[in-house]
Amino acid sequence: MRYHRVTVRNFRGISEARVDFPEGRLLVIEGPNEAGKSSIVEAIGLLFEFPAESSAEQVRRVRPVGRDADPEVELEFSIGRAWCRYRKVFSRRGVTELEVSGGSEAVYSGREAHDRARRLLEEGVDEALFKSLRVLQGESLAAPGALSKSQQLLKALDAAAGPDPEGEGLFERAKQEFARYYTEKQERPTGEFATARKELEEAQQQVAQLEGEVRALEAQAERVRQLEPEIAALREAVEGLEARQRELEAALEARREAEHAEELARKELEAAEAQLRQLGEEVQRRAERGREVERLAQELEALEREFADRREELEVLEAEARAKREAANAAGKQFETASTRAKTLADDLNYAQELLQAEQMERRLQAIGEAEERREAARAFLARCRVTPELLKRVEEAEQQVQRTEAQLRAVVVQVEVEGPAGARVVVDGEERPLERGLLKVEVTEERRIDLPGGFAVVVRPSQSQGLLEGRLRERREELERLLADSGAATAEEARELERRRLAARQEVEQAERTIRQQLMDLPNREDLEGRLQRTRGRIAAYRAAHAGRTLPATIEEARRAKETGDAEMQEARAAAEAAERAAREAEEALRRADAAVREIVTRVERSRGLLEQLRSEAERAERERPTAQLDQELAAARGKAALAQRKLDEVRERLAAHGDPAPELKRVVSERDTAERRLREAEREVDEARGALKHAGEGPLQARLDEARNRLAAATERAERLERKAAAARLLFRTLEKHREAAQRMYGPLLAERMAELGRRVFGEDFAVELDAELAPKRRRLNGRWLEVEQLSIGAREQLAVLHRAACAAAAARDGVPFFLDDALGWSDEQRLEEMARVLAGLAQEVQVVVLTCQPGRFAAAQPAEVVRIAGGRTEGAVDPGRGSQPELPI
Repeated sequence: MRYHRVTVRNFRGISEARVDFPEGRLLVIEGPNEAGKSSIVEAIGLLFEFPAESSAEQVRRVRPVGRDADPEVELEFSIGRAWCRYRKVFSRRGVTELEVSGGSEAVYSGREAHDRARRLLEEGVDEALFKSLRVLQGESLAAPGALSKSQQLLKALDAAAGPDPEGEGLFERAKQEFARYYTEKQERPTGEFATARKELEEAQQQVAQLEGEVRALEAQAERVRQLEPEIAALREAVEGLEARQRELEAALEARREAEHAEELARKELEAAEAQLRQLGEEVQRRAERGREVERLAQELEALEREFADRREELEVLEAEARAKREAANAAGKQFETASTRAKTLADDLNYAQELLQAEQMERRLQAIGEAEERREAARAFLARCRVTPELLKRVEEAEQQVQRTEAQLRAVVVQVEVEGPAGARVVVDGEERPLERGLLKVEVTEERRIDLPGGFAVVVRPSQSQGLLEGRLRERREELERLLADSGAATAEEARELERRRLAARQEVEQAERTIRQQLMDLPNREDLEGRLQRTRGRIAAYRAAHAGRTLPATIEEARRAKETGDAEMQEARAAAEAAERAAREAEEALRRADAAVREIVTRVERSRGLLEQLRSEAERAERERPTAQLDQELAAARGKAALAQRKLDEVRERLAAHGDPAPELKRVVSERDTAERRLREAEREVDEARGALKHAGEGPLQARLDEARNRLAAATERAERLERKAAAARLLFRTLEKHREAAQRMYGPLLAERMAELGRRVFGEDFAVELDAELAPKRRRLNGRWLEVEQLSIGAREQLAVLHRAACAAAAARDGVPFFLDDALGWSDEQRLEEMARVLAGLAQEVQVVVLTCQPGRFAAAQPAEVVRIAGGRTEGAVDPGRGSQPELPI
């Protein structure tokens, strides 16, 4: 399978991109992250996997964000001898187009195009190899186990292992025989075997259909025989039910006439009873009115007695309430006097507290002044001090370097010892010096000349290392002196002392500021504290002036004791005033209740008098309108009329009970008649339909057609069984040979390993070798004479090994292979190995289509020959040779 051109529109972040796949050269697609490189590979996968109208999540998530556009993918590819152009627009309705040329020309659309493309892929492409050679971004590069199932790869390795004409011929013949009966991948019946099975199924279906028709006709004839006596019985039952219905309807009409007579008698009785009830109610009302008049007269007499008693009680309560109110007013005045004195004593306490606060603020101001003097002195020292921790550190480091250099110099200084008689003299650099105790030691820090007796002279020069150390010592002493001058100290110890004093001064500043903050408390500065003291002094002076004629407390304790005494007196006065007020209010409340009770009695008396007069007036009016004697006569007549109506109603009801109620039985008879008539119509219709079907079937040779179908079934069964036995034998032979052939092909690991080693030696050197496991996956690697398991290798080495493994598989199956995609791989490789891997991929691209995607421009510049396509902003920019410096713009 070869790709020639892919065009992607409105796919994720891609607005439009077109990529032409070169022949015999590596294709490198460059672009920044999220530019759409991986989307091109994903688009090719979706093209073959999902229908255009699919609503799968994989399809929905590739729609462009922020644009109302449908993803579109178009791929031109060749597979075998067929050249194809395959296009899809993914939307709710979907557009699918497939053009196939080469050998036979055909154009497909819709679902047919999708299915045809899937068949082309299944028939012409090894799915295991297709998926294994497409490594997308973020996917694991571990060796896929599916490669051991790749028929194209195994076939290629089989060819590389050498010819076996006899064995291969047997396998191919068995395969051809198997193909006569089954498809290779899904083992579906095909050819003559499929035709025989289909003919057998059709014959079985036809026989079953005809036998069913015969059974249906026989069942209909039997049903007609069963329904004829049932129809006769139903007709007889309907006639009997109609006669009974007429009898019951006549009885029901007679009962309705009796019910009407009963209704008239009942209404006459109700009218008589209503008149009797009305007269009785009038008699009862008159009796109740008389009793109510008597009750109201008695109640009025009792209320008048109670009113006289309550009037006397009310006068006593009025006097008591006045006395208690006067006592409460006096107690209130005493409380006001005590409150005024307590407030004055509280003001005295506040005056004493302000005196104390003024004294405390004066002490705080004094402490702040002292702290500010200490802070200013410390700040003055800090301003003069030039020592800093960094400068002191440099001084100490310079001092240590001087000391180390002096120690090194002492270790290499040349010392000349001159021995001779005690008291003898020699001349050192022109100065005569004696040999005390027969020995003179001379240190050589520079060129020295020693003149010995007898005219001999010795010239001693210091070693070269000593000279270097002396120069270094001078430089370091100068550096130390410069640093000491910067710090204002004569020695390093003095500089350290200055640093200690600087730290102490900083602590003094911090302590002073802390003291100032503590003394200021909640105030921001000293001026605010001074202002508060001034205001407090002003209030003290004003209070003294306002109370000049009175002795003020000298201390806060005296003011507090006086205030406590005044508060206690005020509380006693308040309690007495509250008690007197409660007593006054209770007396006033009792007076109010008594007054309300008297008013209530007056109201009740007036209401009872009015009601009594009203009842007496109503009784007199009723007697005038209808005297009692006349009312008694009317009541007796109404009672006689009601008794006569009751007797008449009883007679009518006796006659009605004698008729009975035919309605339930009539309802039952009508329902039974309807049911019988409905069942009769259904039975007659069923008989008519059955007779029509029997008449129609009798006109055709149904039994002859059934016999003919059974003969065809027997012939089809014999042919299908014969082909079934042949197909089973061919399948058993082919699958057995295939099983043993696959077992033999698993031994092709060394061939694939050698092809992998050929590619790897270009990267790792001539000592490189690999060993594959039974699944044809890398197991061990040899480098520099040392074998390591794959798990022991670094991430970068495992990644390089995985790419070489796939490259070897692609090379082995190059003739019938598939494109090899690598998306942002080899990210853990160093620059040298990356260049070598790029050259390997470029060489492989001469046999296999190889496409590399990368986010780093020029990363595969070592791959030659190659073609580079750049993607930026969701569009392809052009194709260039990575060996050239510029990139020309190409039209899209």
